[in-house]
Amino acid sequence: MKRLALIGGGGFAKEVAEVAELCGYAIVGCVDDATAIRAPLPRWGGLGVLSQHRAEFDEVALAIGAVDRRSFETRARIVATLEQQGLTFAKLVSPAATLAKGVTVGAGVFVAHGVVVSVDAQLGRHVILNSNAIVGHDTIIRDQSIVAPGAFIGGDVRVGQRVLVGPGAQIMQGLSVGDQAIVSVGTVVLRSLPPASTTVPQRDRVLTSKT
Repeated sequence: MKRLALIGGGGFAKEVAEVAELCGYAIVGCVDDATAIRAPLPRWGGLGVLSQHRAEFDEVALAIGAVDRRSFETRARIVATLEQQGLTFAKLVSPAATLAKGVTVGAGVFVAHGVVVSVDAQLGRHVILNSNAIVGHDTIIRDQSIVAPGAFIGGDVRVGQRVLVGPGAQIMQGLSVGDQAIVSVGTVVLRSLPPASTTVPQRDRVLTSKT
């Protein structure tokens, strides 16, 4: 059984730990610079002590998400630090997810329960696909992007690096989303988005009314 160290100890780490255990890993410890650790995991301390425990684990898993550009930058710095140390990143795919023929998965990818990834899609390094997300055929999601629960990405879409696709958002087939774009919760994307853009979800409108 491979030994896994988690980078992060919050609520998302609980989800990562569950999938990791279902994939046959033993969670031996976690590091987190936060003062409060929510996940019931053995804590070694802050990120700086990870190297002191190098002999105790085989692989690491990044159990830290991002909700805005600032937290994406923090996450990117952590990834860079870990890569400089030459650590091996686990690829964690829930047994309750469906990955079709030809799907490629980069190092450090996390795929949660209920996700469906269609034929020949490509997931870059450290991509997160959260619960019940759907990714269409031939779509490419580049490094460190995050697809939130219930989001839909159509076929042949190009998603750049460090993109956030919010909960319930929908990106239609054949479009592209530039690096560091944020697709806000519930947005329906009908045209390609430039880098570093942010969508605003449309509020409910009453089209017809009978009194």
